[in-house]
Amino acid sequence: YPVRILHKAVVSTQSTGECKENTYSEGGFEKECKACPQGKGVKAGKGVDENSCTWLPCKAGDYLDEKLGCLECKENTYSEGGFEKECKACPQGKGVKAGKGARVQSMPTRKGSWSWTGI
Repeated sequence: YPVRILHKAVVSTQSTGECKENTYSEGGFEKECKACPQGKGVKAGKGVDENSCTWLPCKAGDYLDEKLGCLECKENTYSEGGFEKECKACPQGKGVKAGKGARVQSMPTRKGSWSWTGI
């Protein structure tokens, strides 16, 4: 008797698509996109590897350290956030707690002083 081998047709239910914002895929046979490291992101569909993920803007009161990400400004310094690489010293006679200095206008005068401009 001759042996008859039947082959099953393989039907894939998988679909492909772009990686969402802040995720990446190196392609190949990956089934899902990987999340960018904390504090980093990438536009949807643009993440081709982990190096595609870049630092996200820092919040006001923080500065960007290229190796560590967003770090809090020290006492009596401020940053408007974004991609500023260092905090600026408060103007003479003004101060702010660590991480709270967003811009010069947000700094109150110290006790025993005044400011007619509000800064």
